[in-house]
Amino acid sequence: SNRSGARHITVSRKSSKMFVCSSASSSVSFDSYTLIVPCISVGNVGQLAVDLLINSLRPGRVGYLHDPSLLPLVGNDAFDHTPQSGHLHTAAEVYSSSELKITVVQIR
Repeated sequence: SNRSGARHITVSRKSSKMFVCSSASSSVSFDSYTLIVPCISVGNVGQLAVDLLINSLRPGRVGYLHDPSLLPLVGNDAFDHTPQSGHLHTAAEVYSSSELKITVVQIR
C-alpha cells in the first residue's frame, strides 16, 4: 500500500487468480497503471469506446481473464486486419501499454 491506500498488485502466471498472462514472462506488473474497463450497457457504448482506445493507442495484449462468471467463448481478433490471421480471443481480453501506463480490459 502507498499513502493513498491504493494497493499495487503483481499477477503471477501460476496464481489461481482470474488473470492469465499470455506473455513469455511469468508475471506482469500493473503498478501505477490506470485500469479501463467498459460498462456493459445498452448499445455496447462502453465496449465500442474500449475498441476505439485499443485500436488507436495500440496497447499490447498481455493476457485474458478466466472465471466461471464469464461466458466461455472465443472469436476472431477484432484488431488484426490481416486476412486469415487465425488469432482467437476470449470473452475478456487484457491489453496494456507501459509507455502510457494504462491497462484496458475488453469484455465481449
